[in-house]
Amino acid sequence: MRNVPQTGKPFAGLSEPELKRWATELASNKLKVSALHVPAGESANPAAAILGAAAIWDATMAGAWTPDADWREAWRKLPRGRITSVRVPAASLDHLAWKGILEMLQKDSYAGNFVVEQGTGESIRQFIHLIGQVA
Repeated sequence: MRNVPQTGKPFAGLSEPELKRWATELASNKLKVSALHVPAGESANPAAAILGAAAIWDATMAGAWTPDADWREAWRKLPRGRITSVRVPAASLDHLAWKGILEMLQKDSYAGNFVVEQGTGESIRQFIHLIGQVA
């Protein structure tokens, strides 16, 4: 999770009551936070604890990769040991070869997080289906 929808305000910068409201909404929809994005200058606490984030993605980390059309070549050039997160722009699910990307990541023993960005329930289900095809 990165920013509050429609406001663009980082979750990490919300007040404790606001965070608790979001935590309740997430729980009521049976959603869990796999990674909380923390912009430079913000603190992950208490946001990570209240939202139950499994991991913190600090803006100072150089570990995020967003595949694009030349994903095979781009992956070869990356410092793989530092990649902790693969960004999955929801819009890319229809035009990138995500099954191939997932197979490549599995072959290379990628063990980091996937972050479906600007996703809907449907795009998340679509990505989970793709993961199931590779697993």
